[in-house]
Parts: sequence; structure tokens; C-alpha cells
Amino acid sequence: MSIRRMRTVIKKRKHQELYENDFKDIGSFLKKTRKKQKRTQDDVADGICSISYLSKIENNQIIPSDHYVNEIMERLDISDEIYVKSKQHKRYLSQMIEAYFYEQEDIMHQCYQEIESIKHDKLINLVKLAYYVYFNDENQSSFVMMLEELVGNMSNLELKFYLLLASHYYQKKNLYKTALELLLIGDDIITDNEFVTGMIYEIKYYVKNRMMMSYSAQEDYKRASFYFQHYNAMHRMIRLGIEKVKQLTKEHPKLAETLLSQLKKGIIQLEDEDTYAILEAEILYQLKKYQQALLVLKAIEDTSPYYMRKMVLMYQIFYHEKDNEMMGHVKKIVRTYHPSQEEMHQKIQWHYLTAYDQDKKEYLRDIAIPFSIKTEHIDQLKYYVDEIVDICYDTHRYKEALSYIKKYNKERGKIQDIIG
Repeated sequence: MSIRRMRTVIKKRKHQELYENDFKDIGSFLKKTRKKQKRTQDDVADGICSISYLSKIENNQIIPSDHYVNEIMERLDISDEIYVKSKQHKRYLSQMIEAYFYEQEDIMHQCYQEIESIKHDKLINLVKLAYYVYFNDENQSSFVMMLEELVGNMSNLELKFYLLLASHYYQKKNLYKTALELLLIGDDIITDNEFVTGMIYEIKYYVKNRMMMSYSAQEDYKRASFYFQHYNAMHRMIRLGIEKVKQLTKEHPKLAETLLSQLKKGIIQLEDEDTYAILEAEILYQLKKYQQALLVLKAIEDTSPYYMRKMVLMYQIFYHEKDNEMMGHVKKIVRTYHPSQEEMHQKIQWHYLTAYDQDKKEYLRDIAIPFSIKTEHIDQLKYYVDEIVDICYDTHRYKEALSYIKKYNKERGKIQDIIG
């Protein structure tokens, strides 16, 4: 389903009354069943509760006890097994949302083991999707696509959680524009689950930073911080701070340095010393403290997910110091290293940095710029467009430079079309 079609389906969904299979509103279900049987409220309530109380149940104005629900269902000849099953499935959803928020992996494993054998159930499949996305399981792709077709029949909570999970899935694939489109679709959908709300603001902040929407992202940062502090989700608060450091590093490295030192204890407690090291080294590089940066980078080994970023940064440092011997040494090391898919952006940057001067323009034109557009990585695209424009200016190819500027502005325009 395209993003446009999904938006249309969800918009139509907002203008119709939903009676869902999982009985999101048990009162609505009871009312619908009573009317199908052409029975009056007086008939159904007789001997169970007052007519006014039944009316409040049917209009979802109160949360009835299981006793009244079971009595009414028996009067309407509805199997109570359906209601019990529905309540249990909703408990699974609540349990998974909370565990996802607090990153409680043991609870997520336990929940998944209990539901693994349950098939063909929308709500259960949503719970499974959360498990797959969190643990980066190969099933996540098929479940994102399968549940995408069911958004028109989801409750508000289910829909918001699905959009969160799907956007997280696309974010991990570096498809930031797609992730942002999904998140914005859900802006008008209201849910009282503050765990989901907080995580949506969090991922909006991450995605908008990649899309160079820093002003808009600041509001998302504040709101995510509020929920994480309120619910004592310190792990998420620290990672939010890490993203803030990344965002500040290039433009305000001194501020980034101050914030990173405040986060140091928390990052180390997360057993994430490599993250601290690469952030510290990148800040030192921006501050032109090259030797200090090199000392910090020594802690990052070739098994680290940041190894390619380390080698790119080392090469840049030696380039600025005009140390050709060490540049050659770094090249020799990288020649035998096989980057992971997650390191592809660093690999692209590496090949650009190490290309011969006469080849740089062609590499930018044929590889780096198309790759950044394909992966919707706008801040990387700006970097490469700035580089190729400088090359064009140096060779007096002003018309060609303008074509790349237009290409960049076209991608920025697509983002503007999304946010409206």
C-alpha cells in the first residue's frame, strides 16, 4: 500500500463507527449485538442492572465490571470465551508496549513465547511485530506489510503503535522520508497511552534531524524528554541526549562537548563505551584537537559497529595534518575490512574521500548523490551537493553547479510536501 493510499484509508476510518473484532469498546459491541437481535434495553437489563446503567455501558461512558459484562453477554447468548480471549489479547498488547518502552527484553521474550502459536489475529500480529522490530528479526518486513493492509480496522492505540513500529523499521533501513510520512499520518489520531506518545516524539526527533528539520525537531525533543523523565525511562533519555550531541557536533561542538560530559556516566552504565568514544572523537575533530581525537579512537576495535566511522575520521585527521604516510596506512587497513550494511554511509564517504581528485566529481555524481537520495538521507545529500558544487565552481562550470543545487532543492521540496 502506498503512503498516499494509507493516508486515505486512515482518513476514511476516522469518519466511520468501528465495531472491531477485538472489542476495543465492549459497550459498542453489546449495543450492536442487542440491536441485531431487535431487543430493547429494558429486556436485556431486566434482573441484571438498571436501564440507565446499561445505556452508559453501551455508550462507553463507564468501564463495566466483568460481572455485568458476562451477565449481559449470557443474556444476549454470546460466548464469554470471546470476551475473555479479547481481554487477554489486549493485555498482551499493553504488556508489550510497556516492555518496548522500558526495553525489558526478558518480558518481551516471555510475551512472545506465549503468543507465538496464535495465528490470524490482528492484535496478536501487532504484538509480534513489536518483538520483531525490536530484535531486528527477519519477520519484521513481512509483518509491516501485512498489517499495513489492516490499518482501516485498527483502534487508535493499535494504529499509533503500528505507525511507530513501521517508522522504526524504515528508520533502521535509513528510509527517513518514509518514516516521517508514517509518523505524520498519525498526528490526528488520539490515544491516551503515553508510552506510545513519548516514543513517537522520540523517533520524530531522530528522523527530523536526518531530514535537516532541526527547528521542528526541537519541539519533539522537549516532548519526548518530558515523557521519558516522567516515567523514569533513563535509557531512552540517555539515547535522546546522544542524538542531541550528534545534532550539535558540527555546528556547536563546544555545546556538544558539554552535553556529552553530562551524559558520560549514563552512557558507560549502558555498556556503550564505543558510542561515547566515537562522539568524543568527532567533537574533538570539529574543535581541531586532532591528537586528542586519535587517542580516543584507539579504544574502538575492529569488532565495533563504529569501526568504519573511526577509520573515516582517522583518514580525515591525517589529511588535515598532511600525513601521507598514515593516510596510506589507514587505506591499507580498510582494504581488508568488510563493512556491514549499517556502515554503508561511511563506506560511501570513505570511497569519496580516498578517490583521486580527478575522480571525485564522477563519484559524487554517479554514486554518492544518488545513494543519499535513494536512502532519503538529506543531511548527507547536502554534504555531497556542497562538495560537487565547489568542484564545479573551481572549474567554472556554473550551470552544472546550479543543476545540483536544483536537485537538492527538489528533495527538500519533497519534505515540504510531506509536512504541508
